[in-house]
Amino acid sequence: MIDWKECQQILDDTLTRGALLRTSTDTFYLSYAKLTNREGQVGIEVLYRVPTELTSRGLCFLLTHFDRDSETGKVYLAYSDTEYIQVVPLPTDQLLSATTLYRQEYLFLTNEILPGLGREKNWVIHENHCFQRILLDHLFQDCWYQHIRKGPVPAYRQLNLDQLGRLLRSTHQMCWMTHAEVDQQNQQSLHWRRT
Repeated sequence: MIDWKECQQILDDTLTRGALLRTSTDTFYLSYAKLTNREGQVGIEVLYRVPTELTSRGLCFLLTHFDRDSETGKVYLAYSDTEYIQVVPLPTDQLLSATTLYRQEYLFLTNEILPGLGREKNWVIHENHCFQRILLDHLFQDCWYQHIRKGPVPAYRQLNLDQLGRLLRSTHQMCWMTHAEVDQQNQQSLHWRRT
């Protein structure tokens, strides 16, 4: 048995190299997984991708226990006495597929969905490059080009799978933000650029 902090570290390490989420019936690409511990109750938030769908799905639930098989690298996350999910390392032959899906989803959301929402909700921003700037700056908690190269290779193509997963989670969250929240995100991004 491992504690929740060790479990989160294992999940982070696995997500950096790529991960699959397995249920009793299906297998999905896992782009994000974060454990929370509130007053002794451990929960998990996941963002996973069905390859045939345009965007990822999110799920949150409380865990009853969790463990790791050190031989296979699998992490078992139980949410009842009999039901659990597994997080397993992504096979090398699927790495390109997962990366491509995450990149396509990010571009779809930032080029189509967010600009449409920006115009519809009268947000202060509505251009795709503005959303991309804000999201990348918040990923690094700083001006993004202080951390990755600015140039002929787009920033999103330089991210590892863990960074792409966190970027996708933030992108999905932005779709549900209020005018004031988007403005605050924009102002913070601009502040990082001035300092």
